Amino acid sequence: MDAFSPDRWKRIDRLFEAALDQPPDRRDAFLRQACGEDLELFDAVCALLADAEVAGRLLGESVTDFAAALLPGLAAELARPPDEGPAQIGPYRILDELGRGGMGVVYLAERADVPYRQPVALKLVRRGMDSEEILRRFRYERLLLARLQHPNIARLLDGGQAEDGRPYLVMEYVEGEPIDVYCDRRRLSVEERLRLFMQVGMAVQAAHRNLVVHRDLKPSNILVTEDPGSGPAQATVKLLDFGIARLLTDEATPEEPVTVPHTRTGMRVLTPAYASPEQLRGEAVTTAADVYALGVVLYELLTGHRPYTSGDGLTLEQAILTQMPARPSTRVEEGPADGGSPEASRTREAICAARRTTPERLRRRLQGDLDTMLLMALRKEPERRYASAEAFVDDIRRHLAGLPVRAQRDTWRYRARKFARRHTAGLAVAGLALLLLAGLTAFYTARLTQERDRARLEAQKARAALAFMEDLFDGADPDATAGDTLDAFDLLARGARRLEQPGALPPAEAAQTAHTLGALYLKLGDYDAAERWLTAALDG
Repeated sequence: MDAFSPDRWKRIDRLFEAALDQPPDRRDAFLRQACGEDLELFDAVCALLADAEVAGRLLGESVTDFAAALLPGLAAELARPPDEGPAQIGPYRILDELGRGGMGVVYLAERADVPYRQPVALKLVRRGMDSEEILRRFRYERLLLARLQHPNIARLLDGGQAEDGRPYLVMEYVEGEPIDVYCDRRRLSVEERLRLFMQVGMAVQAAHRNLVVHRDLKPSNILVTEDPGSGPAQATVKLLDFGIARLLTDEATPEEPVTVPHTRTGMRVLTPAYASPEQLRGEAVTTAADVYALGVVLYELLTGHRPYTSGDGLTLEQAILTQMPARPSTRVEEGPADGGSPEASRTREAICAARRTTPERLRRRLQGDLDTMLLMALRKEPERRYASAEAFVDDIRRHLAGLPVRAQRDTWRYRARKFARRHTAGLAVAGLALLLLAGLTAFYTARLTQERDRARLEAQKARAALAFMEDLFDGADPDATAGDTLDAFDLLARGARRLEQPGALPPAEAAQTAHTLGALYLKLGDYDAAERWLTAALDG
C-alpha cells in the first residue's frame, strides 16, 4: 500500500475513520457501498481495519484512553475550566475568555502598560498543542494576517511569546455576532442580506488579491458590528480566523521566512458543511474554494438552510461530492431540516418571518437570478464557478440594480425582461405615447380615406352629369333632328324625360344630374321646373 499517492491516502484515511464509526457488523456493507467498484480502495481500507483490530486487542483499551495516559498535560488543559486562564500574557492583562478551538484559546485582553484601555483579542496556542507543526501553523497565520489590510478584515495588532514560550497573536477585538445570527435577529430582508453579504465578498477578494485563500469561511468566522444608534445599513462585516488560510505562493518576507505548514493525513482542518468538493477530496485549493464557501454562506442566509442536509460526516461529504444542491427557491418550501443541524428546530414560517416575508413570497423572490447565481457558485467543478469573489459580488450588485446577471444565460428574452423591469415607468410612458400616436395615425388615416372616397364619388358624379349633358347636346345636332332647331327648354325637357326613365343613371349620379337640371331651369326662369328637380336632387 506504500505506492498510493498522497491524495489516495487521504481518501483511504477518511473512509477508514468513517468505517470505525460504524458497528463492526455493518462495516463491510458500508465500505462496499462507499467504494463502489473501486476494489483496490476497498482492500486498502479493509487491511487498515484488520490492523486496527489487532492493535486494539494488544492495547486492551480505547485509543482515547491510551492517548490520555500518554498526554496528561493535554488532558488537563482540555479539562481546565475557562476561568483558570492566565492573568497576564506579555504586556496584556487577560479580562475574559472569548472561546477556544483545536489549536488555541482566544482571550479578551487589554494592555497593562499604557494609560488608555483598548480591548483586543489575544490568541494563544493551547498548552499541549505546541508541537512543531502547530507552532509552524501559528507563525504562518501571523504572516498571512500581516499581509491583510482591509476595513472588513480583523487587523493584526501585535504578537509575541508568553512566559512559557507559547506564541500569541493580538488581533483587533470585534464586538459583534455571527452574520447569520445578526441577520435573523434584526429580521433583515433578502435585499438587506445581499447588501451585507457584499462586504463579505469584497473582504475575501481583498485576501485573494494578497494571494491568501481563507479555506474556512462560515458564519461563525464572519462577525457583524453596529455602532450605537445605527441600523443594518451602517453595519460593518469583519472577517476572522485565518488559522487554516494558505498563500497561493511559497513566498515569505525576508525578515521572517516561514515554511508553509503541511496538513498531516487525517488531520481535519476544515468545516465539512462549508468545504468545497476539491477540499474534501484533498486536492489543491485555489480561490475557487472560497467562492464555493461564499455560495454556501449566502445560500444559508437567504433560505435558512444549508445546501445539503446534515448527517454523519461521510453522508454529508458524499452528498457534497456527488449530489446537486436543491434550488434555493425550492429549499424554502421544505419543512424543518433533518438531523442535528441548527436549522432543524426552525419551521418554514419562522425562517420566513426572520426575513419579513412569507414562504410563497420568499420562493418567488429567490426564483430566477438568485437560484442561478447560487447554483453557479456551488458548482462542483472549480472552473465553472464564478472566476472570483469580486465577480460574485458584481452579479449581486447587478441583480439589486435590476440588470442582467452574468450567471444567467444571455438570451434576448431575458435581457428584454430585465430591461422592462428596470424601466417600468419609462416604458409605460413610452407605451402610452405609442398608443396615442397609433390612435392619431389611425384616425387621420380614416379621415383621409373618407375624404379620398368622397372626392372620388364627387368626381364620378360630375363626370356622369357632364356625360349626360354632352349626350343631350349631341341630340341637338340638326342631322339627328331632321333639320329642326331645338331651344334650351327643349333640350332640358328632353333631358328631364330621359332622367325620369328607371335606371337611367345610378342614384348618386342621378341626384347630381337632377341638381344640374334644376340649376339650369332656375337660370332660365322656369321656377316650377327648377323647384321640382332641385327637390328631386335633395331626395336622391
